[in-house]
Amino acid sequence: MDLVDDFFELADKFSTTVEIISADSEEGEMLMKAFGGIAAILRYRV
Repeated sequence: MDLVDDFFELADKFSTTVEIISADSEEGEMLMKAFGGIAAILRYRV
């Protein structure tokens, strides 16, 4: 199974969303440089 599919499946279990941002956009390019392409906004401390 693809990693992206895994993220969508997990998000569905927790009633949350996954947003895909293209690396061709300014925001996507910044995410790629800063985090290697995967980032999350969490509600609770890890």
